[in-house]
Amino acid sequence: MNRFCVSCVVALCAGMSMHAANGEPAVTPAREVRSYRASLPDWSGEWEMVGLTPNDGGLYVESAELIAARWSRPQYTGDPRQLAFRADLTQVMTSALQSGVASGFACTFGFPMLMLESPATFEVLATPRQTSLIFSTREVRNVYTDGRAHTPDDEIWPTYWGDSIGHWEGQTLVIDTIAATSAFLPPVIKKASNVAAIIGLAGAEGAPPQLVAAFSPQAHYRERIRKLASGELEMVLRVDDPIALSSPWRLVRHFRRIPNVTRMVFQDCEGDTRHEIVNGQVTLKLSN
Repeated sequence: MNRFCVSCVVALCAGMSMHAANGEPAVTPAREVRSYRASLPDWSGEWEMVGLTPNDGGLYVESAELIAARWSRPQYTGDPRQLAFRADLTQVMTSALQSGVASGFACTFGFPMLMLESPATFEVLATPRQTSLIFSTREVRNVYTDGRAHTPDDEIWPTYWGDSIGHWEGQTLVIDTIAATSAFLPPVIKKASNVAAIIGLAGAEGAPPQLVAAFSPQAHYRERIRKLASGELEMVLRVDDPIALSSPWRLVRHFRRIPNVTRMVFQDCEGDTRHEIVNGQVTLKLSN
């Protein structure tokens, strides 16, 4: 089904290995683990983004123009620093393509695309020391909630999902992410333009792609995810980027639990016949 899914298997580590000073594994008391788990919200099931209707081609029924409408607010369209940043990127891309650099294609959405404009479904695995968002495109966002800091500057490198740490504030998961880079841009373009991540909309089959946002390597992403009374998950994202944005951006997305789909079956780049779209809803076919 999805042409934009990961081409390799992502290994999921649900817990983390902790070691005491003597090198022996540190054991969390069972009572503490049970208490922590009891305090976590119930986000079980498979979730999909509200406002996007997936199609069997791995994209959306909506056109790029329609999806881009929610990016038409003055905060996004009137930001002079962002407009100049995107103009520079467009110029670099045009020059690179004319010189023979292949345009980018990826089987990975990456962050922040996964949380903003992706048809990928996901499930949430919460453990005492980390929470993982596991996507149908075989992408995993590991959010470490054990109190650690971000990876040190001399050890970190950009990845498609960034470096994420977080904590729980009651029933709200707070995530702090840095070092995210896009899979859609060739390295030569990233280097020449100082762009790390982009939001590009492909929309329906045959529709020209639209670039609606671009962020620099200095972008800092802060998310707050909570479950509303309606049963939907709400994600509020704040983006701070001193290079690409004149002021912080605030973006909100909602996710709904998919009815009658109770387990994750991953998609692949070669085509997936297990996930069928029926009346704009993801379904899971039991046999090919």
